[in-house]
Amino acid sequence: MYSALLLIGLAAVPATFTVHADSVSYDGKRKLTDARGNAKFRATGVALDAKHLSYDELSSTLTATGDVVGRVVQPGMLVVVGEEIRIRFEGEQISEIWLPNAKALGKSKVAPSALLGASTRTEAESIGTSMALVTAHHLVREKKGWRADGVTIVPCDCDVLKPSWGISAARAHIDFDAKRVSAASAIVRVRKVPIFWIPWLSLPLEERQTGLLFIKPSYTQLNGFGIEVPVYLTLGRSMDLTLTPGYVTGGPQVSAYGIAGPRLTTEFRYVPSETARGRVQVGLLYDLRQQRDPLEPTATNGKQRGLRGEFSWQHFQDWGASLGTRLDVNAYSDGYFNRDLTTDVVAATSSVLNSSATLFYRRDDFLLTLDVALGQDLRNGYSWLGTGPAVANSTSPHFARGTLQRLPAITATVPWKDLWGPLRFDASGSYVRLAPLFSLTGDEGVGANEGSTYAGTTELSWSCINQRLGGAGTAGCAIPIDRSGVGDRRYQEGEREARDRFTGFPRLGAFGTLGSAVNLSSWVGWRESLWIGEASGRFWQRGALVIDGVAESEIARSFGSWRHSITPAVALRSIPVQEVTTTNPSGGSPVPYDAVDGADGVLLGPRVQVATELRQRVSDSARGIKFQLDLGQGFYLVSPEVVAPTLGETYGKFGFSWNWYRVDAQARLDPILGRLTRGAISGSIDDGRGHSLWVRYDNILSDGTDRTRAPLDLLFGAPVPASSTSRAESLTAGANWKFGVFGLRYEILLNATDWDGANGRPSNPVLSLAQHTLSVAFTPACNCWRIDLYARQGLDATSPTRPKLAVPDVGLLLNIAGLGTIGGASGGR
Repeated sequence: MYSALLLIGLAAVPATFTVHADSVSYDGKRKLTDARGNAKFRATGVALDAKHLSYDELSSTLTATGDVVGRVVQPGMLVVVGEEIRIRFEGEQISEIWLPNAKALGKSKVAPSALLGASTRTEAESIGTSMALVTAHHLVREKKGWRADGVTIVPCDCDVLKPSWGISAARAHIDFDAKRVSAASAIVRVRKVPIFWIPWLSLPLEERQTGLLFIKPSYTQLNGFGIEVPVYLTLGRSMDLTLTPGYVTGGPQVSAYGIAGPRLTTEFRYVPSETARGRVQVGLLYDLRQQRDPLEPTATNGKQRGLRGEFSWQHFQDWGASLGTRLDVNAYSDGYFNRDLTTDVVAATSSVLNSSATLFYRRDDFLLTLDVALGQDLRNGYSWLGTGPAVANSTSPHFARGTLQRLPAITATVPWKDLWGPLRFDASGSYVRLAPLFSLTGDEGVGANEGSTYAGTTELSWSCINQRLGGAGTAGCAIPIDRSGVGDRRYQEGEREARDRFTGFPRLGAFGTLGSAVNLSSWVGWRESLWIGEASGRFWQRGALVIDGVAESEIARSFGSWRHSITPAVALRSIPVQEVTTTNPSGGSPVPYDAVDGADGVLLGPRVQVATELRQRVSDSARGIKFQLDLGQGFYLVSPEVVAPTLGETYGKFGFSWNWYRVDAQARLDPILGRLTRGAISGSIDDGRGHSLWVRYDNILSDGTDRTRAPLDLLFGAPVPASSTSRAESLTAGANWKFGVFGLRYEILLNATDWDGANGRPSNPVLSLAQHTLSVAFTPACNCWRIDLYARQGLDATSPTRPKLAVPDVGLLLNIAGLGTIGGASGGR
């Protein structure tokens, strides 16, 4: 092994290089050093290994051939591997690199000394994190990185050393210290085939890099053409911000819904510690379209809607010492906002926007929570403050209905504690204020009967309130409507009022085993509640004894890998005696506002209910087979609605899964009236490799089942009335299919609709298309980038009779890892 220490004066700057090799020679006349066999070149911030090295002192150029492994730590950290490279120096710094038969890897998350010490190709390629693969004709050192001529960059791939794609450009600027590359007129290529042209990009080589993301164009029938320009800002290690200004032109068709005008969306994310994280989003829109009546969106007043927006804040924090906080706050400027921006028929029909905030103190033997829960009514177009624009000849109240909120609620819970033998004790207590956000009244008018059923009908007032406010009614509400006092923000007798409730619920339980086969659990509790009306001053008190008991057993046998179990169970729930009630002279019983208010259903008398179940499970652990069959029967033993003990609903649940296949079904039957109250069946095939099929059918009475109507302290509610005939019916189906790097997805939704039904109450509904979506995805290179092209088609809501299919909304999305999304989600926000 020979070595040489070279002291070379270049531009009056002394440069020191060392060369080691099996054979080293120096030609003093040509100023040429030649090293052959295990040649190693070392300089400040540079290490290079090859079979043959040649250094030309006159041109300050180093040429390496044969199994070349070069490492450079300034600027950036770079690994160069291949069969031939040339490097030009200025003093002790590299000024240019030629890569006629080599490639470069940008590295991060590795110490400079460790990178320089990785002398073999395997070590150099695997050390640290490879941010990008770069192949170029020529690299020129710049003040902040490298200029690459004739470059192809691969920011990620399944195997970055054997890329299936790349972004090529005539010239790019690479800053490995800032971990970013920029280029003009770049082309995305797959196997050298051009796929997508990008006029300019600034590509982060790692996550959380400040920069301009790609423009997002979009088009929908609802809102026309739109464009957004997102800008990503890194605010330190634990915070970042995305600002997205944009503009929407407005839909091509005249519609009551939709937007037009400039937008700005701001999203702020933060993770200040391991125990705290959050996200805040603020969306602002200056809507150029006309203001609408809050109940009749087709009625306008000629004025611009002006500034509108949305707000959301999610936050979680563990304070330590058993304290924690959860926030999920959401708000729209008005109730029409969601429908104006959303074309998906399911998302657009959302009727409420929920928010909650909880502060809790939790130990093993105690839980204390303080919470606030809000629900913004999206069924009408009133603002978040409950006001609406003035429209000529409008019959809509000036103020919206007063949606009841939890403002606030305090709950204390002591979990089951052992007393003696099988006896245990637990208790819970709460204070809740149920009130509208800006007043003490629900504002439904003097004839609202506090939200209870209307006299002479079985229609709940919730379905009549919209008619009371001036909107369309239903057949069950076709009675004279007294709108006196509606929407005036003043309390009148008969309206729901702000109310305070105190509740306590202690329980004594016994848990054990009968013999060695039957598990028994039972408890007896007393639910005591006190209500105070804030507007009227009325008060109510109610106490009820609640008894619960469950007995179940399991019989199981195994046969090799097969296991079969049968579990019979019996549950009893009873409010055995008439409630103890007290009211002041001016008021009757409190109308239920929530589940606790309606804990025992109605104040009609004692109740005893029983449900029997038989659950079967069969499984084969070796073959992955699982089978489930549950059968049950409810019994009304004592109930004010029946004169003698009678059957409740019969119900069953079936499930089967085996490798790719799964089938689920459930049904609830009314054996007295011989009708299906709920039925659902679903099936799917999924091979786990991107190929799947699924279908689901649902059919349920609009008034629900006796189980869905169950109050808090009973197994099930009163029987569904025989007069209940309206049904909700839907069919959803879809398929995913993957062809190599291509993916195909189709989804369809059908809803039961009667196009000739009166007052919105179907008489002969049929399943009709509501929406379907077809999408094609191209996803090479381990999701490093993805192209989605899709079309969503729904119904043309402007048709005066039976709606026809609308022109599809089309979307194109190009997503590159670390870069953002190009394109717009058609019909979505």
